[in-house]
Amino acid sequence: MFSCCRKPDSSPSLRPKTAICAILLCLTAGLGCGDSSNGAPNSNVNNDADAGSNDASDVTESCGSDEWLNSSDSTCQSCPAAALECSSFDLAESTIDSVGGNITITIQPGQTEISSATLLAREIERVCQGGGGGGTGGSNCVENITDLEVEAEATENELRFLVEPEGEFSSEIELTELQLTDACGAEHSIPFEASWDLATEEVVNELSCM
Repeated sequence: MFSCCRKPDSSPSLRPKTAICAILLCLTAGLGCGDSSNGAPNSNVNNDADAGSNDASDVTESCGSDEWLNSSDSTCQSCPAAALECSSFDLAESTIDSVGGNITITIQPGQTEISSATLLAREIERVCQGGGGGGTGGSNCVENITDLEVEAEATENELRFLVEPEGEFSSEIELTELQLTDACGAEHSIPFEASWDLATEEVVNELSCM
């Protein structure tokens, strides 16, 4: 194999061969060869085949002030969006983790995107005569109520909440309402109910809404 890697001879009679070697090296490397007298690549050749091209994935969809962006198909939808209501959620696929307090509410396909969600709940501490904190014995019982507001971790298909009791002797958690803001900025309030016993860690009432 002919090699062009040896040091060029200073003899004038060999300089043409050196120039040919430089051109061969340029062509082998896939570069444009300009001045063949020194083998330097032509600075006018654009080696970036993608220069000036637009990558569609880099294009950010921009919607008007009266539209919202549907990220599932990157289209702009007109506002006002369809109202979010009980039927916007799939309760059969939603879950309550009564041990860890994790609530997952599944969103039906094709709904207006939710930009924020807050779950309202009540933490109940029952104190009865003849029993300690959280006791249910005795004839005279008092319920101490603590209102809870839990912000959602939202994905395209789910709302996830972590509902944790604040009191040491609380006996039950009750969900009461789901407050939503959609992608158009409209606010929605949906009665959303469920409850579980903190002592037995059992669900008392399954998720329901109206």
